[in-house]
Amino acid sequence: IWSATTGGLVRWNRVDKSYRKFTVEDGLGGNYCKNIDIAPDGAIWLASRYVISRYDGTSWKVFGQDDFPPISRPFSISAIAVDHDGSVWCGLVNNTVYQYDGLTWSKPESLPRIGHTNDIFVDADNVKWFVTGDGVSWYDGKDTGFLSINDSGLPFEQSDSRGTNHSAALCCASDGNGVTWIGTTHGLAGYDGKEWETFYTEFGIKPSKYGWLQIRKIVTGPSGDIWLLVANEIFSFNGTSLINHSKNTIIAGIKPVFAMTVAGEGTVYLGVGGATNGLIAYDGSGTTYYALD
Repeated sequence: IWSATTGGLVRWNRVDKSYRKFTVEDGLGGNYCKNIDIAPDGAIWLASRYVISRYDGTSWKVFGQDDFPPISRPFSISAIAVDHDGSVWCGLVNNTVYQYDGLTWSKPESLPRIGHTNDIFVDADNVKWFVTGDGVSWYDGKDTGFLSINDSGLPFEQSDSRGTNHSAALCCASDGNGVTWIGTTHGLAGYDGKEWETFYTEFGIKPSKYGWLQIRKIVTGPSGDIWLLVANEIFSFNGTSLINHSKNTIIAGIKPVFAMTVAGEGTVYLGVGGATNGLIAYDGSGTTYYALD
């Protein structure tokens, strides 16, 4: 298991619970790692605040602002993903997305409208989904589209008591039935290309005073179900039933949870901080703790 942390890149051995931490002293571009993805060739790609690092298992390569086309606004990275062809997609906080083809970084002119990128997801058909504050843009290499919170049918355009719209799309993933699920600040929305399905009160979690229900992460399990990180609670959804695994189970009360992924055999791994600091592996019936010093 590879973990992007605020102190560097961590490689965990799931058998003996040992780990190896990589920092700037090893060649990593920045210790504060925000996003991670694994390329088809096995290389690890990491987004830190101001640099992107690639690790092939032996050596590091670091990309900074000088490796990109001239950028007028401050250079700060918000998301990264690698597609099935090995192209790397990077979202910047200046509302732009760049592609790395193995030689250079460039800004594809055919991309749809892109705002501040909170997440980038590549689906089974190699379609790139760019999750932004005001909706989700998609790009299949030729055609593009934009699902706006305001005018496309994407739900959860809500206002608080001050009349301010705080809705934002935060994350994205696809299930085994071809439905794209979008996590927002106000619930979960599933889109099959024609119609929307939404969940809000079904989570049974009391929203914040502004009505926020943060869907912070969505990952797809090996059976095609989806797992969701909602605030600090863990849910699964199989297309019919929404299950809260943080209620009356062994993982109840585990927080703060910063990250989540699902392994090939179905084990859910949670990146946690605070006194617990490390990884929690949850297989549906029990947990295994991996301590990070």
